[in-house]
Amino acid sequence: MAEEKKIIRVAAGIIRDGERIFATQRGYGQFKGGWEFPGGKIEYAETPSQALMREIKEELDVTVKVGPLVDTVEYDYPDFHLSMNCYFCTIRSGQLVLKEHAAAKWLTRETLNSVEWLPADLGLIEKLKVILKPGAEFRSVLCGEREIGYLLARKSVKNVNLRIKPDGMVLISANRRVSVGSIENFIKSRQDFILHALDKYAPANRKAERVMQYKDGERFFVLGQELELKVIEGEKDAVDRDGDFVCLTVKDTQDEKRRERCVKRWIQELEVSVFHQVCQETYPAFQKYGVDYPEIKIRTMKSMWGSCRPERGIITLNSRLIETPVRCIEYVVLHEFAHFIHPNHSVEFYQLVAKYMPDWKVRKKELEQYI
Repeated sequence: MAEEKKIIRVAAGIIRDGERIFATQRGYGQFKGGWEFPGGKIEYAETPSQALMREIKEELDVTVKVGPLVDTVEYDYPDFHLSMNCYFCTIRSGQLVLKEHAAAKWLTRETLNSVEWLPADLGLIEKLKVILKPGAEFRSVLCGEREIGYLLARKSVKNVNLRIKPDGMVLISANRRVSVGSIENFIKSRQDFILHALDKYAPANRKAERVMQYKDGERFFVLGQELELKVIEGEKDAVDRDGDFVCLTVKDTQDEKRRERCVKRWIQELEVSVFHQVCQETYPAFQKYGVDYPEIKIRTMKSMWGSCRPERGIITLNSRLIETPVRCIEYVVLHEFAHFIHPNHSVEFYQLVAKYMPDWKVRKKELEQYI
């Protein structure tokens, strides 16, 4: 039986000077040459902030003020799982000295992609591009014992508006006349809602980042329902659903590869059955436009739920759609079929989608919960 990966918990500092971000190049070890945000392991009895201040002092000979938490990155390397708390920092005292790193650079929003980031750090780059947009201001407010970081945009709006993205970004828009104090009082008044959403969207709970081990009691989503896996020893390999349980029968319950193979085969068969049924139910609305029934492909995609190639008559669906409710799958399928008529995202395209699915915005919003 394969051993579970060791979890290494680290704190990383995104040292900021105005619109510039400080990046360092690893000068040692397995990842030598890769670019990263400075920091290191959280030792026993240390808080992430304490670990970060200690590590940056050791690595760069400066004292930093640790600001708001930007993100928590969960990343699987081949030999270990990295859990990395990433904080904005500013230098309080000292001059930057490279004691362990091979090189360093100050980067702007436009040059963030000019270096080869280590895989775990790379996940932060798109979020930083949003934070560093002109006119955006990243702030934080203490709500009880939790610090909430938020991106403030000043707009010509009447009310203070709150939005929480599935990546955990808290977005606030407010008129320039509204004081920061009033904005933070608004955030505190909604803190229960915000903290609940942040916990829901936390990397450890994001379905896209879950690594299944196919063990007894493990939980996963199928068609919008959270199901529990029950592993049972038996003569014949089989997978059956019984209410909120997926019952996996295998000859050797300790054989991880066998468990994985059986469950994956069951899920793949379900994908084919459900996706093709939804496509067949959607097609008649487009047949009258002269659209031929497309070839349906299923594969894992990182950034899209589906794609359409009108010139080749192909719709590709993300295999992860099987985790979402059928109504979300219906939305994605309709969206892709509509591209056979309008191969763009024009006003006419969305009018066509709304014609056949008036509540498409509601379904799209629900789908975003599964990112």
